[in-house]
Amino acid sequence: MILATIGLSLAWICGAVVAFRIGRCVSTPLLTWLGVYRYYSPMFFTQPFGRGRLELHLGTTWDFFAQKNVTQQVLLTHLGMGVKGLIETIKSGSIPLDTKLRGTMYFLSSPTLERLGFRVRQPLPLEYVAFVANYLEICLLLTLVRRRVSFIDIRRVRMIDATALDLVSHEHRLAPIIERLSSRTPVLLS
Repeated sequence: MILATIGLSLAWICGAVVAFRIGRCVSTPLLTWLGVYRYYSPMFFTQPFGRGRLELHLGTTWDFFAQKNVTQQVLLTHLGMGVKGLIETIKSGSIPLDTKLRGTMYFLSSPTLERLGFRVRQPLPLEYVAFVANYLEICLLLTLVRRRVSFIDIRRVRMIDATALDLVSHEHRLAPIIERLSSRTPVLLS
């Protein structure tokens, strides 16, 4: 009886996660149109994460399928363009300098992220739970990008934090990093 209850609970949780992920995918155009998602490149966007906070994302499942033929190189290029676009938006005054930025990262090295102006840290327990809820979808997207079955080593997941001011103050370092992000140099990949 207890095992059946546990099994049913796990099935409900898994079903809820899958339904949420599918809902998020198909709602991407609507959330973009409503301004919840604000894109700075075709695959780099922010979304509000509480008051005075923005969460950084490198594409939804919708974006990966809409872009077609997304490679690791394309992702890095969009990341570089997106960070540059975000900095331009901050400098225009559309985003206050005290806005806090955060994101989950698993493929750029910590030194590269720090040169972009981010602080890198290990995820908190709830952040790990959120990542695990997205794990299968992220592995699917990584598989599409690499064109082979790929899994993410959860031990390599890191959180990045910065303020809008941090990014603007590191802008002078951005040009060479964007150039490397959009080149075929694998040195940036951790």
